[in-house]
Amino acid sequence: MDRQGVLWVAHNSGVDRRAGGAWSHFDGAVGAAQALAQWRNGEIWVGGEKGLARLRDGAFRLERNSAALGFEGVDALLVDRNGDLWVSSEPGAGSTFQFTIPVEGL
Repeated sequence: MDRQGVLWVAHNSGVDRRAGGAWSHFDGAVGAAQALAQWRNGEIWVGGEKGLARLRDGAFRLERNSAALGFEGVDALLVDRNGDLWVSSEPGAGSTFQFTIPVEGL
């Protein structure tokens, strides 16, 4: 559940959201979704077999900032107490890394 009380569910065919008593489905931009996290600015991130995506303009969009990071096969996401987003990918399919995205006013 996010800070606004919305329930998010990751599953094999994407992500579902329950808000205002109704369910909505987001297709599998990341394939089988395996991890969800809400970053400290409120953005929802999802990791899955095709990579890492964030919710923007009503759809999850894959992050393709650098091919060297190996986003494929994301299986874990964590936002730590400092607001840093940590990403873990499958062994042999990429690396475990951490990055910080500055947000003004927080």
